[in-house]
Order: sequence, then structure tokens, then C-alpha cells
Amino acid sequence: MKSAKKPYITRESDYAIRLVAYLGSKSELSHTSDIAEKLKIGKPFLVRIINKLALNGLIISKKGRRGGIKLKRSASDISLYDVLIAVDGYKHMNICSDSPNSCSMNRICKISPILWNIELNFRNQLKGVAMDKLIFEDKDLDELS
Repeated sequence: MKSAKKPYITRESDYAIRLVAYLGSKSELSHTSDIAEKLKIGKPFLVRIINKLALNGLIISKKGRRGGIKLKRSASDISLYDVLIAVDGYKHMNICSDSPNSCSMNRICKISPILWNIELNFRNQLKGVAMDKLIFEDKDLDELS
């Protein structure tokens, strides 16, 4: 029996990246219903993502008729890593990266140090991508319709 493959970047993280990239082009508050339509994300799912991003200090959310959301700081000050951590938390390559003492073979293992190095490089790559490099605007989305 084949199990479903789980990607490192979840659908929720993917949408969060798109949301932050979209908000990077905005200086004013954007309405969630407009964003849901533009980015083709179900509104309840979008609200869940917005709550996580707001909780982690990446966006400002104001309720009410004149409410909406916008980035709390410049897109150039938010990394791809920041968005992923805000939505999914930190993920390790394997259990040994998270808890080295969990394995009885840890002292002789040649696999864990390699995976730890890959994890470190991956994390640094994500930290090196500022969200201002990923910004897209309404006109870009309009071309897709």
C-alpha cells in the first residue's frame, strides 16, 4: 500500500507565501474577501493563515468594514523562512536533528551529521530569500484570469 507523500512545504505554507508576496505590493489594507478571490484561496482557509501570520508578527489584521490586512514590516525584512516558521513551525530533517539522544546509534552514526548539514544549508537558503524578491501585483494575477 502506497502512502501519500507529504511535501516539506504544505499547502497552507504555500498559500501563506503567496499571501505575503501579494501583500508586499500593497501599502494600504487589503480586504480578505478580495485576497481570497485574487489568490483563489477559500476564505476560511485564508483566515486561518492570516491568524497564524498575525500571531507571529508578520501581518497586521484590522477587523470591521474598513478593516483588512497588510504586512507589519517591509517585505524586504521578511524571509521565506519567517513565513514557513509562522505557519508550520520548524521542521527537522529527521528525529536525530531534533533529538540527538533519541537514537542508540548516535555515537557511531555517519548519516545524522550529513542530514544536519543539509538541514542547516536549507534553513540558511530559506533565510536568504527576502519576500520582496517574490512580490506580485494585481495585474500579474489578472493576466491569469
